Amino acid sequence: MKQVRIFTCPYAPGLGNFDDRGFQMFIQDKQILEVNSQFFMADNTPCWSLVVQYQMPVTADAEPSPEKAAKTDYRDQLQPEEQALFDSLRTWRAEKAKAEGIPPYVVCTNRQLVQLIQLAPGSLSAFDGVENFGPSRIEKYGPELIQRLRRDQQPQP
Repeated sequence: MKQVRIFTCPYAPGLGNFDDRGFQMFIQDKQILEVNSQFFMADNTPCWSLVVQYQMPVTADAEPSPEKAAKTDYRDQLQPEEQALFDSLRTWRAEKAKAEGIPPYVVCTNRQLVQLIQLAPGSLSAFDGVENFGPSRIEKYGPELIQRLRRDQQPQP
């Protein structure tokens, strides 16, 4: 069944582009049929409006797979000593999301947090190993994440 969703992406000077993160997250698991766009000004801010026609992909079996049906506990993928860091990064992510007025998963997903902990990037180029963590996220959150990872992974006296 064809469905329609409208996105408004304001220009974000900090990103140097239109903030289309919500749109990007939305289309990841959809079959996109058509996208129409229009630029406009709202309260002296350039905006990009996207009208997306989509449908959910048709799968061979209507039953969700057991992996999809069960909620993943990402702490299970971490060593016990890494779980406190995971909780700390989740708190940081929630604070960032609240300050930016976006859902926490737009900052980064639980899966990405686990990958960051396991990868322990020491430079921005090392973020290439984190799935779906693109250039704008790296630029926006990378330096702070590196700093937090270094600080929180220090052995406690």
